[in-house]
Amino acid sequence: GIQAELDALKSKNKELNVLRQRRREEHRREMFQEAVEHKDAKVDRIKHERSHLWEARKKTGAEAAHAREKFKQQILEMRIKSKVDPEAMEEMLKRLLDDPAFNAEGGAMHRAQSLPSLQQGPRSPVDSAML
Repeated sequence: GIQAELDALKSKNKELNVLRQRRREEHRREMFQEAVEHKDAKVDRIKHERSHLWEARKKTGAEAAHAREKFKQQILEMRIKSKVDPEAMEEMLKRLLDDPAFNAEGGAMHRAQSLPSLQQGPRSPVDSAML
């Protein structure tokens, strides 16, 4: 009678506790998986940004080398013609320095975004636990 009912209730309570524990563990696994995916995405964004910045740096370096070579060539031509014109040289330098590739406002390095986008979304409790 009563003992059988108590045993049945205890058994039912155990089953409910087991289910509750499984749900908790599943929730923890999902939170952990979500945190891992978030960190993977963050790593991918950082890798992409580093690659982009490196390419921008190489491009700016190549543009600078080309500009130096062009400037040297024009000076050499002036020497050959025996017509060194300081104003023309100054004008060439101004044009080079005004070129968007070589000033902070328009160069490739300026066009490259920094990484403020990495702090997307609030930190999850799992993030803190993983540190």
